[in-house]
Amino acid sequence: MYPFLRKILDKYAVIAAVHVHTRADGTRNFNLIILEQKRHELRISKKASISDIQEISKEIPPNTPLCVVISGKGVLQKSIPSEIRTASKGLNSVLPNASVDEFIVQIMEGFENNWIALVRKDFAEQLIGELQKQKLSIISLDIGVMSIHHIIPILKDKTSVLDIGINELVLLDNKVVAIQAPSSEEISTLDIGGEKIESIYALGFSSAFKTILHLEGEGVGVDEVTQLKEEYLYNKLFRKAGITGLITIFFLLLLNFVLFSYYNNKNAELNSKLGYRQSQLIELQSLKDQLKQKQEFFDQNSVVGSSKLSYYADRLAASLPSGIKLKGLNIFPTTSTKKNDEDKYFRFDTKAIFIKGESNRSNTLNKWIRELEELEWINTVEVLPYSESNKGLGEFELKIIISQ
Repeated sequence: MYPFLRKILDKYAVIAAVHVHTRADGTRNFNLIILEQKRHELRISKKASISDIQEISKEIPPNTPLCVVISGKGVLQKSIPSEIRTASKGLNSVLPNASVDEFIVQIMEGFENNWIALVRKDFAEQLIGELQKQKLSIISLDIGVMSIHHIIPILKDKTSVLDIGINELVLLDNKVVAIQAPSSEEISTLDIGGEKIESIYALGFSSAFKTILHLEGEGVGVDEVTQLKEEYLYNKLFRKAGITGLITIFFLLLLNFVLFSYYNNKNAELNSKLGYRQSQLIELQSLKDQLKQKQEFFDQNSVVGSSKLSYYADRLAASLPSGIKLKGLNIFPTTSTKKNDEDKYFRFDTKAIFIKGESNRSNTLNKWIRELEELEWINTVEVLPYSESNKGLGEFELKIIISQ
C-alpha cells in the first residue's frame, strides 16, 4: 500500500482490544475494552469480561479494528540484559536451542534491564484463527505485559507497585524493575489520564492506546497479523471509495439529466448518418464471425488455456509459505512424450499442474496443501512421492487438478 494511503487510512476513531488470559487449567478469560477518539480526547466506551470467545463479536461494532493481547499459560516472561534488544538474541538468551521461527517474541525496556515475553507461534496462530472465525478485524498483537510501559507515565497514582490483575509490576522512574505474581485476587482500580478502569483491563487499554496514537512498537511483527492489518486497511479503503463512488454516480446522473435534452437533439443528426454506419456494422459483424471461428479453433486445440500459465504461476507463488522451496513447476504437461505420436505430441493436459519442492516441516507442507485446496480454481491436490533427505528436508511432488 502506498505510504500516503496508509497515513490516511491508519487512523482510528474507534478501536477495540481484547486481553486473552489462559489459566493453568486451560480455561480462558477475554477482557474487552473499546476506546473512542473524539476531538483529540480518548474515552472508554465499553468494557466487558467474557468467558466465551463467541460473545466477543456481539460486543464489538462491525469493522472495528481489534488489538489482541495474550497472557497466562503458554506465555513466558523473563528479565534479560539491557543490551539485548532484538528478538533473535533475546530468544537465544532465554531458550538457547530454540528457533526464532517457532516463537513470537516481544521485548520491553526496563529500568536496569530489559524484559522479554515469548509464546509459541502455533499457539498464537491458533488463537488468532479462532478470533478470525468470529469475523473480527485483527490489526495488532502483544505478548504478556510488554505494552504496559506506554501508559505508566500517564497513571495518576504514582505507586511503586502497579497491579494489572494478572501480575504486579514493581516500578522505578516509570520503568519496570520486577514482574511478580499478584498478592491479592481483589481487582483494583487505575486512573489513566482521567479514565478510571479496573486493573484487568490495563493491558487491553495499553495495547489499544499505543495503536491508536501510533506509538513506537505497535505490537510484534507476525506475518499473519501484518497481513490481517493490510486486509483491514484495504477493506477500509474500499468502503470509503464505495461511498465516494456513490456520491460521484449521483452527480453524474444529475449531469446526465441536465444534458439529456441536448443529446436528444443530436439524435436526429446521428440518424441521418445511420445508413453509412450500417455498412460498417455489417463488415464488423463479418470480422466478429471470423474471430469467433478462430477462437473456437484455439479452444479446441488448448491454445487459449496456456494463456493462464502466468496467472496460475503467480497464484501459486503468492501462496507459497516461507518454509517451502520449489524445485520444479510443470503447468499443463504434455499428455505424451513420444515424438512419433503426432496425434498427441502437441496436446497438453490443461487440467493438471505438477509441483516439486522441499519442505523443512511436514506441517508446513500440509498447511499449504489445505490452503491450496481452498482456492476456488483448484479442484484437488494429490501428494505423489514424499521422502526425507539426509539434510532433514522433506522432498515432495504434488499434482493439482484445476477446476476451471
